[in-house]
Amino acid sequence: MGNYFITTFDGEWKGPAESLKEHLGFEIIELHGKEFGNFPTKFLLLKKELHNAGNLLKNFRSYNHANMIICSNYAALILLLLRKLHILKCNKILWFGVYIHRPKMLKIVRKCLKLLMPDKFPFKIVVFSKPEIELYEKEFGLAAEHFVYVPYGEWNKDKKFLSTCDEGYFFSGGYANRDFVTLAKLFQDKPWKLVIAASRQNTDFVRYVNETAVSDNIKIYWDIPAEQFNEFLRNAHAVIMIMKYNTGASGQIVILTALEYHKLVIASYTDVIDEYIRDGETGIILKDKSIDSLTEIMEALSDPQREEFYKDLAEKGHLHYQNTFSYQAISSYLIDQISREL
Repeated sequence: MGNYFITTFDGEWKGPAESLKEHLGFEIIELHGKEFGNFPTKFLLLKKELHNAGNLLKNFRSYNHANMIICSNYAALILLLLRKLHILKCNKILWFGVYIHRPKMLKIVRKCLKLLMPDKFPFKIVVFSKPEIELYEKEFGLAAEHFVYVPYGEWNKDKKFLSTCDEGYFFSGGYANRDFVTLAKLFQDKPWKLVIAASRQNTDFVRYVNETAVSDNIKIYWDIPAEQFNEFLRNAHAVIMIMKYNTGASGQIVILTALEYHKLVIASYTDVIDEYIRDGETGIILKDKSIDSLTEIMEALSDPQREEFYKDLAEKGHLHYQNTFSYQAISSYLIDQISREL
């Protein structure tokens, strides 16, 4: 009875899968599904999950009778259904990297888990932030022992550090849970330059831009490739993140990249962001999403007497990244946690 890490498309979770293969003898099963990019539509998401379900059934003999199966995406719920029906013979299932931040989707998953979970079966959810455990306990109706925490960090051990500079603008980007409308309002007609890389799925922001004459200091780019996104980030003066809700995981990839590249991060508070950015220690937390709060920070940043303080703050953020979220740090943590589950 072996242990398996199932990935739904080639290269998905390559870092943790290979780390578990090397250190704990896991076998990797790739379903060879499609990756639909950073900003998939709801139709594409549904299509992806249907493909994943079909590919799971095609590869059923490979992982049946397993000791432990670790699986990402909603494909893990298909495995849970098969176990519920006594079709799949395995001892434990771990749903890897649950990343749900929409209240509506949280309710749907709760119903699925209530329907699919076999009685007394050791099913666990691997989450990437400690606050999510409390959130999912409440939203999914599960006890704390159903969760395994692994910090979300840099899983590409071969990632190259690219050139960087400071072109004087502030950068914000991403899709999930972003409050670009508030951010744009705060920067409207101000002397600070802002670059926003958003998705047209940020429908509230699309509507705002269509209805508002956005000032020239704000440049907006829609659904740009990852390479261009990261280039904007690397060349920014600082990275600013304003989130809509204090719920679920969102924003970590952008913050991690900023910390990796020694960029100062300014963010509104959420429980998840709190793991990465501590006000005055590893970055700056906005007191509130108001122009007064932002103006206070901007004035401090432009003060020559405070320049060294903020450079040091960015370096402390980078050190926090190295010690907690780098490949070496999170790989060691993952191996330890999964060893306990075995």
